[in-house]
Amino acid sequence: YKGKNKKQVAIKFLMNEKIKKKRDEKKDLNPQNENHSHEISLAKKLHNKNITEIYGYYKNENMNFSVLEFGKHGDMEYFLKRLLRRNTLPEAALNYFGKQILDGLDYIRKCKIVHMDIKPGNILISSNLEVKITDFSVSCSHFKR
Repeated sequence: YKGKNKKQVAIKFLMNEKIKKKRDEKKDLNPQNENHSHEISLAKKLHNKNITEIYGYYKNENMNFSVLEFGKHGDMEYFLKRLLRRNTLPEAALNYFGKQILDGLDYIRKCKIVHMDIKPGNILISSNLEVKITDFSVSCSHFKR
């Protein structure tokens, strides 16, 4: 969802695990144990121009909310489809976006985090055409303890 503070932000709503578990039990499904605070804690450690910035994280009894940097031009999949509709996909654009994606992934790797779900839908394009890697929900970190 789109929101506005001092600037436009994205708001991600995530169902609380207890509510999700009750809902899934009613459907006789095995509830998946997704840890949203894990996603937020990993994302908060990352500060790079090619990683979506997390502005805040809030909880109530039903939902978890995260406030994120907004990708004005949508995700890479949507952005590329719009370019292809115009029958144009300049090599310079592919190089421009490809380099930013690789820079973001290199930064994540140096932070000892594995994203594990890189796909066009998890790469946003900001208002100034910067790539923003997002959605660290299935990521893991391999820090030595």
